[in-house]
Amino acid sequence: MRWALFLFAGLCFAENGLVLTPQATSVGVGQEFSVQARIHMNLSRIVVAEIRLHHSAGLEFLGFESPASDFSIYVAPAYSYNAETGNLHWVEGQPNPGHGGPGIRSLVLKFRAVSAGTQTIEYAHQEGSTEDSNLFKLGNPPQDALDFVETLTIQVTEQAPALQWYFPKTWASDGSVDLVLVNGNQATSITPRRFNASGTELASLPSISLNANQIQSLSLPADWASDDFLLIESSDLVGGYAFYRSNDGERMSSYEMTHAQFETLIPHVAQNRNQFETTATLVRTESRENMQTQFFFAESESTWSNTARLSVNFNLTYPDFLPQWGSVAESRYRIPFAGIEEFGRNDATAPQTVALALDGETGTHLLFPHVAKNLVVFWTGLVLNNVSRQANTVQLTAYYDQGQATVLPAINLPGQQKVTVLFQADSNGNAQTITNPTYSIQLPTNTDWVEVTGSQRLAGYTLFGDRSNQFMAGFQSAKAATSELTYPNIYRGDNRFTGFAVVNTSAEAVACDVLLRTADGSLIRQFELTLPAHSKRIALDSAFFDGAALDPTTQSVQIRQKSGSPALSGFELTGDLNERKQLAGQLAIAQ
Repeated sequence: MRWALFLFAGLCFAENGLVLTPQATSVGVGQEFSVQARIHMNLSRIVVAEIRLHHSAGLEFLGFESPASDFSIYVAPAYSYNAETGNLHWVEGQPNPGHGGPGIRSLVLKFRAVSAGTQTIEYAHQEGSTEDSNLFKLGNPPQDALDFVETLTIQVTEQAPALQWYFPKTWASDGSVDLVLVNGNQATSITPRRFNASGTELASLPSISLNANQIQSLSLPADWASDDFLLIESSDLVGGYAFYRSNDGERMSSYEMTHAQFETLIPHVAQNRNQFETTATLVRTESRENMQTQFFFAESESTWSNTARLSVNFNLTYPDFLPQWGSVAESRYRIPFAGIEEFGRNDATAPQTVALALDGETGTHLLFPHVAKNLVVFWTGLVLNNVSRQANTVQLTAYYDQGQATVLPAINLPGQQKVTVLFQADSNGNAQTITNPTYSIQLPTNTDWVEVTGSQRLAGYTLFGDRSNQFMAGFQSAKAATSELTYPNIYRGDNRFTGFAVVNTSAEAVACDVLLRTADGSLIRQFELTLPAHSKRIALDSAFFDGAALDPTTQSVQIRQKSGSPALSGFELTGDLNERKQLAGQLAIAQ
């Protein structure tokens, strides 16, 4: 069965102005993949194009997503999709001819491979230009048409090719970085591949066979360079994390192993450069001459270094101003990359650090499973980025007292803006909600967790720490609930602790199995845990969910739903119980 896709856009093409770039050119039957439709434009005039797309019967079209973000000065795009015919109309352009400039627009097309063999995606467009802004409307045909047809080939095999993830940062001069693989419920073969800062593959680490549910630390060779990075290939889904601890006992952070993408968000840039700094580390395994790595932020853009591995300190790169957030892409060849960002205090009185994997994921439904309840000691910051150019109606629902809910007044968040929601105690010890910019919302005193919905896509993350500025931690919001969580970092002994939290996001009680495992995946013991509707449960390694301390051989914890739609979200905290200066947080791994 074939389908047609029509796009109408304000364009000025360079060579073949429409370029389709697949996430992978080889996929397995049943595997989902994305294709990025990218268009070069110069909107100093209005250029109208009609684009048609067809695919062979071995591919199933699942829908489309707009790009991770768009910081252009142009008007918001208009989308119209007909599910019966498979037609999609896309309109955008410069409403004031003569005032535009060069740029790139993109749309992510989602497919599923349904049968083996060589599958094709054919695409064509007609293009024309005018200075008449009346052409800027849905369905107006192009003028001065020029046709061409291109074909994109996708090989579909019975068995999916290796899956890939990255550890962008593997070494620290002032401390240790542990790299840990976390396997799911199937035995898995792992190939760690080592690359240097130029993107050259070096002698790879030995292959690893992981048992179901095994936790495996990676040992790096003695000649490991500070800017080497790892690509992890596996035969099945696998998780992983990097765990950093400074030698002076002041700083701790962790980030989840991440995948490569064409474009990603950098959701946070600390603004007070006298106390804070933000660094982004990006890696890619392909390097070409004249690559163009660009950072796009509010109505502007800048070009970064084009090495295979690059590290950008925002305080140094932007000495005169600091963008609040943005998106980054290699805009010439669309070479995918993976990355993390790190931010924290850089003053000597209270050094702290937080790391976030740059997964590029956004959604209209976000889960924030952590809000600190001891407001006198702790603060919590929830940050939401409106990645759309359109206004976003944002609704926060706070859950407290084991399932009670309060729906807060809606926030009308302008396009490409972000809002920070700070929850703490005021000078009298009462619960206080401060937003920047200002909105009239107040979280309930005993808030446990928060659910967020938006009329447009959002990115989000959580920051939290103590009010004496001794420690700080954070992690991304969860984009969806899951039916199984793994807590892989058990940190204890010598005044250390591990904290666990699990949230039932559904309106019904959920029965779960809790499984404690050794490093090789062997089961130590298990017990049942029932979570009331919309409730949250917390525990420590010294006083677990069943009231007992974890067995000394426990290296991971799993929580599995017994039945029902996926409803779980959760996180873990690690830190020290001595001077309480180290703290790290990470979402539990969804498996």
